[in-house]
Amino acid sequence: MSTRALKTQVHYNLGALKMNLEGLTHEESLVQPQPAGNCLNWIVGHILANRAGILGLLGRGPVWNEDETQPYQRGSEPLTDPGLAKHLDELVAMLETAQDSILAGLSEISEEALQAAAPSGKEGETVETGLAALVFHEAYHVGETGILRRLLGHDGAIK
Repeated sequence: MSTRALKTQVHYNLGALKMNLEGLTHEESLVQPQPAGNCLNWIVGHILANRAGILGLLGRGPVWNEDETQPYQRGSEPLTDPGLAKHLDELVAMLETAQDSILAGLSEISEEALQAAAPSGKEGETVETGLAALVFHEAYHVGETGILRRLLGHDGAIK
C-alpha cells in the first residue's frame, strides 16, 4: 500500500468522523449504548489512542501521554465516569493535531523504512503492513460512530 493511499484513507477517516460528530454534544457522547458497547466518547478517544500507534510507526510522538489514553484502551472498562472522559471537542482537536503529524510522517518516510520490520515483533509484519492494519482499525471504529449517531436519535450524516 502506498503512502499516498494511506494519506487518502486517513483523510477520509477524519472527514467521516467529523461528519458523524456534527451537531452532537459532549453529553451525548457519553451515553452508553444498550444493551452493550462503548459510548461515542470512548470510540473517539480510542481512535486517538490508535493514532499513537500510527505515529509511533512513523517515528513521531503521540499527541497525548499514555496515562491519558488508559480509559480508551482496548479492553478498558466502559467509560461511565464523566470525570475520566476527555471533552469531545478536545478529542477532536487532538485528532486534527495527530492528522497533521501523520500526514507529515507519511510524506517523509522512506520506502526502506516502510519495508523494515515493525516493532511489534509479529512475524512478517513491516512498518507498511502495520500502518495499513492501524488505518483499517481506525476506519472500523469511524463506522461505529455513524451507528452510534443514529442510536442517539440523529439522522445519518453520510448520505
